[in-house]
Order: sequence, then structure tokens, then C-alpha cells
Amino acid sequence: MDDKSAHMPKTKPDVGSAPPLPNQPISDDAEVVRTDEKGNSPEPEKTKPQSSDNPEKTKPKLTVQKPNWLKRLFSGWWREKLWTLPLTIVVILAVLAGLPWSRYQLAGLVLKQNFSVDVIDATTNQPVSNARVTLDQLSAATNGSGIIKLQIHVGHRQLSVSKQYYKAYSASVLVPILKQKTDLIIKLQATGRQVPLTVTNTINGQPVSNVLIRVADTEITTNNKGQASVVLPANDTQLSANFSAYGYNDGSGTVTVTTQDISQNHFSLTPAGKLYFLSQLSGTLDVVKANLDGTDRQTVLAGTGNESPNDTFLVASRDWKYLVLESSRSHTNQPELYLINTTANDQLTTFDTTAATFNPVGWVGDTFIYSLTRNNVQSWLPGGEILKAYNAANGQLTVLDQTTATGTDSSNFALTTFGGIFLVNGTVIYTTNWSGSDTSQLSGKSDSLLSIQPDGSNKQDLKDFPVPASLSYPSYYLSSAQYSPLSIYLQVPDGNGNNSYYTLTNANLTSSSITDSTFYNLFPIYLFSPSGNQTFWYEQRDSKNTLFIGDASGLNAKQIATLSDYVPYGWYTDNYLIVAKDGELYIMPVGGGNTIKVTDYFSSLTPGEDYGG
Repeated sequence: MDDKSAHMPKTKPDVGSAPPLPNQPISDDAEVVRTDEKGNSPEPEKTKPQSSDNPEKTKPKLTVQKPNWLKRLFSGWWREKLWTLPLTIVVILAVLAGLPWSRYQLAGLVLKQNFSVDVIDATTNQPVSNARVTLDQLSAATNGSGIIKLQIHVGHRQLSVSKQYYKAYSASVLVPILKQKTDLIIKLQATGRQVPLTVTNTINGQPVSNVLIRVADTEITTNNKGQASVVLPANDTQLSANFSAYGYNDGSGTVTVTTQDISQNHFSLTPAGKLYFLSQLSGTLDVVKANLDGTDRQTVLAGTGNESPNDTFLVASRDWKYLVLESSRSHTNQPELYLINTTANDQLTTFDTTAATFNPVGWVGDTFIYSLTRNNVQSWLPGGEILKAYNAANGQLTVLDQTTATGTDSSNFALTTFGGIFLVNGTVIYTTNWSGSDTSQLSGKSDSLLSIQPDGSNKQDLKDFPVPASLSYPSYYLSSAQYSPLSIYLQVPDGNGNNSYYTLTNANLTSSSITDSTFYNLFPIYLFSPSGNQTFWYEQRDSKNTLFIGDASGLNAKQIATLSDYVPYGWYTDNYLIVAKDGELYIMPVGGGNTIKVTDYFSSLTPGEDYGG
């Protein structure tokens, strides 16, 4: 470069040259043109052309628009939408929830609450049962206490209440968001006469709740005191009524239309259930059933005329589901064993046709225990006696044990027989005894105390007692007595007229110091309740019977009757007792009290053996 060019002035930029790009920094010399509210740029002022001799460069003018503030706000809100969007919704809901007109409309979309209504009579203030309460689309009837509880969406709802012989009621109610503090009480105005009614249990006299009473095209339900107040037309004097309640036989009666509490409007219902028994009323030995109050008597199994009073018995299980009948139905003097299933329309099943004499022991749950002595079995042959169990639920017949024998004929034999057979805490306890043609046949033999489960399992020889050598008669017998529900006395003779004693409790055999007089006492027959938690028995005092209820061990006895002619027959559920007197059956409350005659009946067994065992 020469000296001349170094002193020449620099070339000016062209007037039409482009402004800096947006991403380029704006020069401090740039002129900023402001936009108006609508974002429009004002008309640019015309710049005077600079003379060529102006030493300064011509500055280009750049217009920068200011963004709209709403757009800026929305842009920032949307950029952080992951948290701003939920927050906005919460704020909007909070605002709406704070407004009374919208609070329940919003909550009612998702929130439900229990809402209780008590309907009472405006005059008597007594509950009005079976009143129809409608809350919007939900509808139900009040219970025996006049109360209905509905679960419904919160908010303002339309309520209506109606019942026969009452003025209809309607109103708008508010179902609160929070739990209802007090029930809504609605008073209905009766258009007829208030008639008080009472329903009690026929057997024990206790009030019966939730009894549905239908009379004069209206319904009402008793409260927990067995009471109800029904509104009936004032121009009627008497009206027919029907009564029904769960666990009770249906009943009927005539209601006297009066506002007074009179005995004619006190009714009773009999607990549901049937008693089964033998009866000779028809001239043959029939199996008959009746309600617990003796009504609705029906013949279950008519006799054939072959039955003998001496070999006919009927034993009911503790829950009355099953009955075992011994009867010579097919051939005279040839009894067979039958099962009657009371839960299957009294279905009859023959389960043992052995030619034998049958001896009932009793029931363990659904299993019937019995022994039999076979006819025409020679004394020197085994199996003369058999101990059996029949499971009524599955029809399984099991041989638990049978007697043994040795010898060749009636002058040369030894055999065992069964002694006492007891049911103790669900286990079969029994003894076997030896006898023979002469004492020499018993040498080396032992009587035994044994136990076995009703299904034939876990047979145990609890103790053997060798036959004494000094016998004067060719037989050796162990005697036993069940002196409590869970315990047995065992008498063991020594062959010289003396006896020693043992006590068996919970399969534990121990020596006992009781005397002969104690052993020969008359011990009660303990009858277990269906649950097995209670026992029922009697003791003779002053030539009369005193009845007791105790626990499963026969302890904590409560006297329920004294100087009585009744003897225990059985239970019906854990709430009622069945007693017998002079060929009649009666039922009474478990706590004692008045008895109600059920029926006359026949039995060849000791009272109490007809039930459970």
C-alpha cells in the first residue's frame, strides 16, 4: 500500500444495506422504534440525507416489537404445564367449592353419604314401620323401629314418605358432605285409628322382633320389644291378620280395632321345627311328626301291622336331622333298622337287616352307635354280638368290634359278651366279659376295658383284668356306670365277693375309693344339647323329680323344676327342653317355666334314650 492510498477516506456503506439479523446484537447506535398497543409500528420518520462530507456513517434504523403480556403469560404457563395445569384445576375447584350454589353440585358427582330417616307417628310418637321412603331414585321400607338408612349422593334431594292410612309427606332435604349428625325425623299424620299389637314366643313368652304383620292392606313390623302400632280404618271393628317371622311358623289371628292395649291384640308365634315320635293312635305303630306346639300333626311312616311294641324304638339325633327306627315292618318278630332323614323330605333308608335283637347306644354327631345280638348263633362261635356304627350322612356302616368264642359244643365253650357301652366325649367306651360252660374254660382269659372312635379308628385296650382262678360260677363280669357326662365307674370283682373300683376320665384310668353303696346309686342320664355345651338331667327328691341344667361336665347345675312329675326326654335346639310324663310329651323353655303339651306318644325305651343317647 502506497502513502496516497493510506490517506484516502474510507468508503461509506450503501444506504440500502440490510440491518443486523435478529440473533445478532443490536448496536448501541441503532434506533429502536416502539410499537403501539396493537403491536403496529408507527410510520418511520424520514431521515435527511447526510452530506457526503459528513464524516460519520449513516446509521440504519431497526424496529423491535414488544411481545403481548397475555401471550407471554400463557407461554410460560404452558411451558410448565406439568405442574401448572393440575394447580389450576385445584384452584378452580376450590373456588367453586367455596360457593354455596356449586359446592354440593360438584361433591354430589362423586361423593356419597349415609342418610338416615326416622319415621314416627305424629300423634303417638311411635315408630312407623314399613313406611315407603323414597330419596330421589332410591326407595326402601322402614324397619320395625321406623328407621331407614340409604346411601346416596350428597346434595339437595327430594324426599317422599308414604304408608297406607297416613297422609303422604314430601320435602327437599340436604344430604350433607360430612357424616350426618342426627337422623332426620319425619312425623306422619294418621288418617285411621292407632291399634297397638304385641307378638311373643309361644314357648318362652319372650317378645318376637321383626314380625311382619299384614292386616287391611297394610303391613307393619314389630320392634325389639315385640310391639307394633298399626293404623286401621276407624269404621272397622275386627280385621283378620297374618303374622310371619324368620325361624317361626306362620300365624294368623283377628285384630280388634281399638286404641287400647288389650289382651285380644296379644298374639304368639311358635318356633319353627318338628318333633318326631311313635304313636299308636291309628291302631298301628306309626312314626308321626308335629309342630312344637302340637299343631299340624302328620304321619311320616304308617305302620304295617307287623310291629311289636317290644321291639320298636325311635332314637333322634341331637339336632333332629336323623332318626333311627327299629321296627318289624316286613315280617313279624323280625326287626330291621331304618334311617329317616328329616332334612330330605323324611326319606326312608333300610341299613341293617341282620336277624338279631338290636340295642341302641346313641348318637355321636351324625353317627349312630348300637350293638346287636345275633339270632341262632351257637355259643362256641364268634360274632354272637356285634358293636356297630352307622354314619347317617354318608351311609357308611362300620363294625367296631365283635365278641369272640372258643369250643366245640354247648358243653365245651367259652365266649365273650359286651358289658356296658358308653359314649364319652365322642369316644365309644365298652367292656368285654368272659363266660363259659365251666370255670376251666376261663383259665388264662381276661376281661377288658376298651375304647374306639365312631369311625372304627384308634381302638385301644385300656386295661385287661385276668379272670380269677377262684370262681365258683363260670362267668366273670366287669360292671360299669356313667356317673357324670365325662366319667365312668368300673367295678372289678376279685372272685371272692369283694370289689375294687376304678374311675375313667379322659381315657385316664385310676383307682377309686368309692364303696358298693356309692356305685349302686341311681346315676342320672345326662342329655347333651345339640351344641354339646349343656346337659339336662333329673334327680329324685322326696319321690318327685328335680330337673337340672348344667355345663358339658354336668357341673354348675341350675335347678329349673322341683317336685315335678316330668322326666327329661331331650332338647330342641339349645333353647328348648322336651320332657315326658305319663306317655305325654311337653316342651318348655331352657330356663324352666310353663310347659306346653305337644302330644301323646309311645316309647319302649327309658325316657331320655329316645333322644341322643
